[in-house]
Amino acid sequence: MLELIIGESKRRVPAEPKRRVPPAPGATSRDEVRVAEAMTRLSPIVPGHISMGAARKIAALKATDTLIVEDKGNLIGILDPETLLGAGHEQRVSDCLKSIRICLTPTTTLTRARALMIEHGVASFPVAAGPFLVGSISRSNIERTLASTRPPVMAARVAA
Repeated sequence: MLELIIGESKRRVPAEPKRRVPPAPGATSRDEVRVAEAMTRLSPIVPGHISMGAARKIAALKATDTLIVEDKGNLIGILDPETLLGAGHEQRVSDCLKSIRICLTPTTTLTRARALMIEHGVASFPVAAGPFLVGSISRSNIERTLASTRPPVMAARVAA
């Protein structure tokens, strides 16, 4: 069971539908940047029954472009920036969300996380440590972090 702490209440969520992704097999570099170094705090969690218009207002108030969706205490999906912008105002969140198929760990490398996002066609993933949802990571966070951690030699080659 995945235990979510929302405000003062606790909710137990079955963790079976999500696959936890460890660091890439065979990764030997200890210097490689991990998800924990680039993830954001936990994205706001919204109920599946609200309208997309309401979800957009929540995203704007929380200054985020990703929302996690729950229904009756179960995590059922994620609203990424593309979905938030593209869905109709009156559509229900539960009709527009992208299901959560993978949940990353804080020790997953950024290059592995980026590869998984490309493979699955998503813009963000939740991050869990054991049974706890600890944050989320978006493709833009990954790209920004990887760009800032490139060695100067690589940057010089790109500029040349």
